[in-house]
Amino acid sequence: MSLAKLRRDNWLRLLAVAGQDIDLVEGTVEDNIRMARRGASPEEVATAARIAGAMEIIETLPEGYENWIGQKGMNLSGGQRQRIALARAVLCDPQFLILDEAMSNLDRPLEENIQSALSERFAGRTVLLITHRLETALAADHIVCLDGGEVVQEGTPSALMADRSGLLSRMLNRKAAAIS
Repeated sequence: MSLAKLRRDNWLRLLAVAGQDIDLVEGTVEDNIRMARRGASPEEVATAARIAGAMEIIETLPEGYENWIGQKGMNLSGGQRQRIALARAVLCDPQFLILDEAMSNLDRPLEENIQSALSERFAGRTVLLITHRLETALAADHIVCLDGGEVVQEGTPSALMADRSGLLSRMLNRKAAAIS
């Protein structure tokens, strides 16, 4: 169906966003996840939390899902807030998921676990991943490299890596040199 034929509210139901800037509300962990879909079953909430890597947080909280997270989630760390917000986006079960630096506060192994769970859950759907982490970008099907707000390179990770003069290769080489 053409986007021109879709009503805006119907189109918006097809997408979900999780980002670096997290909008949590004063309430419980469950309140914040369920904002995406109030009628979701407890199993659906738990599945979204598991995919987002939030279950390890929830299981350690004194009151679990009913734990009060404070105003804007200030009782949680940045990474914990990101995982709760990501669980909310997953619970939407969108056709188009936008992740704008949504895992920037997570360590690499946790991010890889979440990426794997997201890939499985959203297979056959579109996930737009905006990241500064080169390792994260390399796991994508298609990469678009921006420099100064301009598209300077795009293609599959292997094609971009093969172009030694391209931005992605240069950035990876710089990173490898810095590590050495």
